[in-house]
Amino acid sequence: MEHPEWYIQLPYSPFPSYTFNGPDLSWHPDIGIYLEDHYYDRTDAAVVFKRVDKRTGEERYIYHGNDGTSMPWNDTAQLDYTREEVREAVIRTIIEVAKKAPIIRFDAAMTLTKRHFHRLWFPPPGSGGDIPSRSDYGMTREQFDRLMPKEFWREVVDRVAEEVPDTLLLAEAFWLMEGYFVRTLGMHRVYNSAFMNMLKNEENDKYLATIKKTIEFDPEILKRYVNFMNNPDEETAIHQFGDGDKYFGVCTMLVTMPGLPMFGHGQVEGFREKYGMEYRRAYWDEVPNQYLIERHEKEIFPLMKKRYLFAEVQDFQLYDFYLPDGSIDPNVFAYSNSHQGQHSLVVYHNAYRETRGNIHLSSAKAHRTDNPEEKILIRKTLAEALQLTNAPDRFCVFRDHISGLEFIYPSQKIYSEGLPLTLRAYEYHVFLDFREIQDDGSKRYHQLAETLNGQGVENVETAAKAIFYQPLHEAYSAVMDSQILQEVETFRNTLPLYSLDTVVEIAHQIENRYLLFLSSVKQFEEMDVDHAPLFNTIQNEIKPLLFFDEGWIAKTFHLMKPRFRAGFKFLSSLLKEKNWYPVLWHWVFLHDLGKLIETEEEKSTLLTLSWLEEWQMENCLKRLLNVQGVEDSQVDDTIRLLKLLIRHQYWFDPEVKRKKPYLLLKKLLQSVEFQHFLKIHEFDGILWFNKESFEKALEGLFIIRVFQIVVKAYTQVNEVREQKGPKKAGGSSKESIESDFGKKLVEVYNVIHRWKKAMIESEYQIEKLLNLLK
Repeated sequence: MEHPEWYIQLPYSPFPSYTFNGPDLSWHPDIGIYLEDHYYDRTDAAVVFKRVDKRTGEERYIYHGNDGTSMPWNDTAQLDYTREEVREAVIRTIIEVAKKAPIIRFDAAMTLTKRHFHRLWFPPPGSGGDIPSRSDYGMTREQFDRLMPKEFWREVVDRVAEEVPDTLLLAEAFWLMEGYFVRTLGMHRVYNSAFMNMLKNEENDKYLATIKKTIEFDPEILKRYVNFMNNPDEETAIHQFGDGDKYFGVCTMLVTMPGLPMFGHGQVEGFREKYGMEYRRAYWDEVPNQYLIERHEKEIFPLMKKRYLFAEVQDFQLYDFYLPDGSIDPNVFAYSNSHQGQHSLVVYHNAYRETRGNIHLSSAKAHRTDNPEEKILIRKTLAEALQLTNAPDRFCVFRDHISGLEFIYPSQKIYSEGLPLTLRAYEYHVFLDFREIQDDGSKRYHQLAETLNGQGVENVETAAKAIFYQPLHEAYSAVMDSQILQEVETFRNTLPLYSLDTVVEIAHQIENRYLLFLSSVKQFEEMDVDHAPLFNTIQNEIKPLLFFDEGWIAKTFHLMKPRFRAGFKFLSSLLKEKNWYPVLWHWVFLHDLGKLIETEEEKSTLLTLSWLEEWQMENCLKRLLNVQGVEDSQVDDTIRLLKLLIRHQYWFDPEVKRKKPYLLLKKLLQSVEFQHFLKIHEFDGILWFNKESFEKALEGLFIIRVFQIVVKAYTQVNEVREQKGPKKAGGSSKESIESDFGKKLVEVYNVIHRWKKAMIESEYQIEKLLNLLK
């Protein structure tokens, strides 16, 4: 109500059609404030409102604030910044606010720059003017400069720095004024509309040029930009960028560029309603987009927790993306940054096409010299920015945050050629966890880099080990050669009408290949040991493995007697499923490997499992199990079962006489591996186990124990057959061996049967299971 002369105004209405017959909006008894009538029926938006001094009858028509783009802001009155006292009063008000609040935001700050205040309110003669009626009050540049000689915002920044130095000033400055506000006016932070508009419209060359000019002038300016993808004056982020790779590519830039990232209301949830600051509630009934939220949680939010790696500019480097013909693809944004030895490289292709090229040389960037008034422009290679070593035995390893894969490239190649990339439409990467490794005499990293040729893997070290142990894998795979497996399958289908010569030939092939595998093991483990004892053990198991069929077992050991029938029936039901053969085959050739150097059973078993882990045998086993007909969905479970059966190959202790089912299971449950396989977990204070896992485990334990009994009995039977003359005193007859086999089979079956029965009655609770077996 005070100082009405401080406002841009006229003593008369600028347009005769304006009428002001609405309610008095003033709280002051002596002053009347009236909006133009068409405001109320929304048929017009007047550029002025009427002020009446009721004491004198004086009328003033004061202009609303206006940026000249659409409608006046009819809840504002426009101060006249050509008046020195007005500028001083506003600055004093800002300083008073700064004493009470550490951050001040200036809305539509670009309208108060000299250039735009002149254009809007006192347009140069002949320009026409952007606000209706203001062309009649134009000024030349010289006239305007006399009234407003300095930039208002420059005065604000300087005065605040002097009087309230800990205040952060944040300006909304559109119309591509962002650079001017931070460079010339010294504003602490400014909304960077160029980020949103240029990336949305894919004016990539313009935005790249903006960044390049900024870092050539002063890289610190990048830290002053507030980057955003929408605001209350613009369409929502999902409307402008969608919800696919383009959105997430730009959003990745948002959180990895120096400066301050700002998310709009409802951006993460994918809301489409455009809101205004005057909204008290949402008008649309929208449901959060769960897919969008989850993708933010996976890709964007973890990067926000690493802002320390992206926020500074000291090590920020921007790169051109060179195409094979030497030209530059302006649609690819590539930049690196570092913090205390950690490095990052962000790449985003903001175009609907595929591209292929190299990231090698950075754009020029200003660096201060010892003379504060001087600066020099420096360009770096990507290899220099990542602090790589230019040596033939060094390799750069890094992880892509988006895919989770790791990559390996020769450091020397990055030095000479840069990093080659092929990018799909809107593809983006955030490469992190850079490290440099040195190759050894095996040249495993060199071989891996050549093999991958830019492709990613889950783990470089694991992949390098797989390369190193590939000859070992090949030697083991030869034992399971598809041709041999086919011959075995043909042979099985002819049982019991088989040719002994066929069995001998197949066994001989397997034995020779297994010998080569053992030689490879000795070579890789650098062991000078005699492998004959282990080979002899496996040799004794090969023929029983070939014969291991319910028909052959029944015929060889005469198991049709009533007392053996239940055990044999259970064994027969398992062997008819055929899916036990792959497990048993691998168990036979792997379970005793540790005995190459360890004779004690427990130590030998643990050494075997340790070797399998070290040799990366899991990938080899996966391939072989696929060849053997195991479905992809079952491969991992099959390998876990195989390891469990190796770990507990001596589970059946014949010396345990009383409470055998209880004591044997209790011992197994003390094993961490067994607990994990059974998926034992606690809920409501009760330990539970998984029914299917328990059944699979006990069936596997039954199979390998029966196989051990078969091997021993088969060996004994052959010894009896080879004896010449009458049976020696104390020796075994074929009949006694068969009877002993049946008894042992039943003994194992009785344990398994008790376990199965107790499992059902226990309701899958560990404590109940053990109590039922006591």
